[in-house]
Amino acid sequence: MAYSAVAGAVKQGLANRRPTVIQKTRLIVFGEVLFDQFPDGTVVLGGAPFNVAWHLQALGYAPLLISRVGNDGLGAQIRSKMQDWGMDLNAL
Repeated sequence: MAYSAVAGAVKQGLANRRPTVIQKTRLIVFGEVLFDQFPDGTVVLGGAPFNVAWHLQALGYAPLLISRVGNDGLGAQIRSKMQDWGMDLNAL
């Protein structure tokens, strides 16, 4: 079978199904959670790994974010926001 025929068959197969493997697998994200502070004084919860985990949560995947946060006011804010959004706090 020619490459283009295989690629077309794979593309067609993927277009016709949802990612059921992802729905059954626990996605794990490892990395930082931080506050982005902008010159205008805006402070936004972020960090690339946190943003990925947050978006996966919004899509219904319930990822496990493995990270560390301080035992202070900022750490409490992070935990509170994650809890409000239904994110798993077990790996913080």
